[in-house]
Amino acid sequence: MVNHQESSSSHEQLKDLLKQVPGVKEHLESFPVKMGKKIMKRRIDLGLTQQDIVQLVAKQARSQGQRPITQATISKIETGHSGIKGETYDKVLQVLDYDPLSDGPFDDNEFASIQ
Repeated sequence: MVNHQESSSSHEQLKDLLKQVPGVKEHLESFPVKMGKKIMKRRIDLGLTQQDIVQLVAKQARSQGQRPITQATISKIETGHSGIKGETYDKVLQVLDYDPLSDGPFDDNEFASIQ
């Protein structure tokens, strides 16, 4: 049986190895990936599920005459998909009542608990 400390160490070793693959480090440091992590952290801190976000956005969208989003879209945002429109980020950030820059610059250490 592998203990948590060994698992964490293996995870870190794997991450370090992956960062040596061309393009991986750049991807992990890209805006969509870092923004997705910030959004996921905020959602988890608020105790919300992805489906909760979908419902909140749908409620807001109806009142503002906008289109809702899907759970798949939330998943894409949180995993750093590069094809997300700014207006979609705006909808999610609005329902989370969150300014991602209010807590300082993007810092990978703040995401250690949600890997």
